[in-house]
Amino acid sequence: MEQNQTLIDHLDSSLRGETSAATQAMIDNDRALQRQITEALERLDTGKYGICERCGKEIGAKRLEALPYVTLCIDDQELIERGQAQ
Repeated sequence: MEQNQTLIDHLDSSLRGETSAATQAMIDNDRALQRQITEALERLDTGKYGICERCGKEIGAKRLEALPYVTLCIDDQELIERGQAQ
């Protein structure tokens, strides 16, 4: 019986740790998104919203509609994701 309780306590502790890690990951993601939105609003105020930070070209309207906080045009984003950005 005591052995079962020890196992239950161990599993409960592990589950709490996983839940805590998952919760922290969600909080971190929310904070990152909030920061990106704040920065997008600042770019809007300074007239730099919708302009690619890398090449200076306009970011496509459809891309901005889908992800209004992006800072790169699709071409530059793809270059970075492929590791080809200089």
